[in-house]
Amino acid sequence: MVRISLKIFSFLLWLLSFVFFCCGVGVLWQTPKDIEKGVLFRDISMNSAVDFVNNFNVNNGRLPTDIEFEYWKNSNASDNSAIFLVTRGQAPDDWPFDEIKQGGFGVSAWRGDWNEYYSSDQNDYTADNYDWLEGIKGMLLMWLVSIIFYVIGTRLYNQTVMSND
Repeated sequence: MVRISLKIFSFLLWLLSFVFFCCGVGVLWQTPKDIEKGVLFRDISMNSAVDFVNNFNVNNGRLPTDIEFEYWKNSNASDNSAIFLVTRGQAPDDWPFDEIKQGGFGVSAWRGDWNEYYSSDQNDYTADNYDWLEGIKGMLLMWLVSIIFYVIGTRLYNQTVMSND
């Protein structure tokens, strides 16, 4: 009875191995769409806020206050309720750029699972950082888990077969 249960468990581990292998392929398959989503998110959700702050700074010689930014956001942005202006000394803990310089600014936007950022000092977006390498790393991680399940299942199965002899 125990041997049958162990064999069934081995087959379940092999099935899990196959599922993780397929998920790895799926991660790589999804990579071009994820790259495109990052670019679209930047272009649609963040560029309008960056343009507003840059234009405001040129026209007024200063950055907008939080109230002015909120007013613009509420009246001009379609779905930008989770976009925030970041100024010197206000950078969140996970800010990926160097300290914001005097007169510089950043934009923080909640993407649904994580924040995307823009820094005026570096003129760079974190939304541009997802590329094929990220997809390959995700696939390899899934395949590593797949191999671990496969090896455990195979050893367990071999032990049950050897104990029959």
